[in-house]
Amino acid sequence: LVVLVGLSGSGKSTFARQKIARGPASTDLLREMLSGHPHEPSANSEAFKLAREINAYRLGHGLTAVADSTSLTAESRQAWLTVARAAGVPAVAIFFDIG
Repeated sequence: LVVLVGLSGSGKSTFARQKIARGPASTDLLREMLSGHPHEPSANSEAFKLAREINAYRLGHGLTAVADSTSLTAESRQAWLTVARAAGVPAVAIFFDIG
């Protein structure tokens, strides 16, 4: 499991598509699918739930999974570690610094 960490607009999604795997589970994309807008806060809970389920499915089928969300807090990164541990795979984080 590859966890991308960084502010919105820092290049996480582009990096994931170009360098890691097709179809990263982007929470922006999932929010847009659910609500019509990629930054709609009312869709956060469901978008993150779906992202965890998608990544768990990919890991369970031996595929690389990409957690494409800001993951700025230790708590949010811990949720991804839980997904990786449940699948019995390692997790790595890539931090994007736009400063």
